[in-house]
Amino acid sequence: MQQQDVSAHLAGRSTRQLEERWNTRRKIIGISAVGLIFIVSALSVLYFLGNRASIFQTGGLLLLSVSFLIMKAVERVAGPEMDKLFRREKHAHRGVGAQKKIGVLLDGLATNYAVRHNVNTGRGNIDHLVFRRDGAVFLIQTQSHSGWITRHDRQLRRNGQPLEKHIVQQTLDNISWLKKFLKARAGFEPWIHAAIVFTGAHVEKHLNLNRVDVLNVSHLTRWLERARGNPRASVFLWPQVENLKNELAAPDSIHLACQPLLR
Repeated sequence: MQQQDVSAHLAGRSTRQLEERWNTRRKIIGISAVGLIFIVSALSVLYFLGNRASIFQTGGLLLLSVSFLIMKAVERVAGPEMDKLFRREKHAHRGVGAQKKIGVLLDGLATNYAVRHNVNTGRGNIDHLVFRRDGAVFLIQTQSHSGWITRHDRQLRRNGQPLEKHIVQQTLDNISWLKKFLKARAGFEPWIHAAIVFTGAHVEKHLNLNRVDVLNVSHLTRWLERARGNPRASVFLWPQVENLKNELAAPDSIHLACQPLLR
């Protein structure tokens, strides 16, 4: 159970770091905006305390005008930027929960599965990577969107509206990287069973886009069980699966695709 908890923690690590980054930026902008307004307000007070004359004199009017313009600029720039960062932070927070949910599910699989979470490819992260004893290799990307997921004109849609294009493209890029990584170790490119898994949305049945399956988390276990194995990959990869997991855990794993073959 302790191993599952640690592994699930790793499953959401990169997304959690992204959430913390947005949170830090939002705080910096908020503190800077409040600080700027405070400085402008303090200067205005000091000016009028030091100048007993009417505030309608030229200097007073100029200072009031500048103060007003600065405050409006802060409101127009900092406000929308903080809203945008808050939305990103909220989305990342949902992503952490989704990755941990799938991480716990995968870590509970039988002993003929080996799981590695959060693999850095240099172009993003593979959320979950699974090896099965019979040679099947699975690449799983997690999505926390809600709503109704469908396919239309070779494009994923949520509630009828196009989803971000990078969702499928990132998965394809990760597949390409993983094939190179495994070929450098086994001498051939095994078939990669790839899926985009939604944890909070309803996915239309039998969705497939560019050979990437799209499914609901409730169908993930069945999808894994139905996938065909690969006898050749079983012979070359499964005996090395712990070494592979250790390599993929390395901070410089983005450089591993060109490493020499397994010995």
